[in-house]
Amino acid sequence: MNGIDWLKRTLVTALAVVLCALLVACGGTSSGTSDEQAIMGLLDDVFTGITEASDAEVDEAFGEDAVAILEGYGIAPKDVWDAAFSRLTYQIDDVTIDSDTATAQVTVSNVDFDKVIGELETYMASDEAAGLETGVVFEQFLDVLEDKDLEMSEQTVEVTFQKSEEDGWVMTSDGREVLFTAIYGGSTLEMEDASADETDVTETPEDERPTVEDATEGTDDAD
Repeated sequence: MNGIDWLKRTLVTALAVVLCALLVACGGTSSGTSDEQAIMGLLDDVFTGITEASDAEVDEAFGEDAVAILEGYGIAPKDVWDAAFSRLTYQIDDVTIDSDTATAQVTVSNVDFDKVIGELETYMASDEAAGLETGVVFEQFLDVLEDKDLEMSEQTVEVTFQKSEEDGWVMTSDGREVLFTAIYGGSTLEMEDASADETDVTETPEDERPTVEDATEGTDDAD
């Protein structure tokens, strides 16, 4: 796994962990609010949690190995996170309630990750990039993401919810997948197997996160 693949996998896993944690924390129906308001509030909390994640929350999502790798190359995990999600915006266009199910139509705009990854992979396969150190690869990734002229992707998706007496309104697994894809600009990147169950939010994904060996395989180590 080269540096770009490692960063891609790390970001995907980190977002899955954050998204699952937010959905666990934000589920339910507050007293005095309508079903529509509850669903809109849940979506607001999710997007705010992503765009305003603290350094500590990002570090927890990336995991100790990834944090150590990035910081070893002088890169703060929060800088990677902000480059990926600081331009993330959304608009809740409509919420439809049907008994104990609901659908929210949401328009999401963010960096076009498929284009970013495609351009970087093309560059990495060129003679110019031959032998680049891992740290330089990481910096290239950040430079591309932070480009103010980078093309954005806008996706309008339908996010589904289910209501139960115990938990109130909860986003369905299909809804999580749809939202995850939209947050990545409609990318074909797939959400890692991170469960939204309370017992698995922080434990299971940690075992599946990329390792030091993954980050440096296929590239030269920094001096």
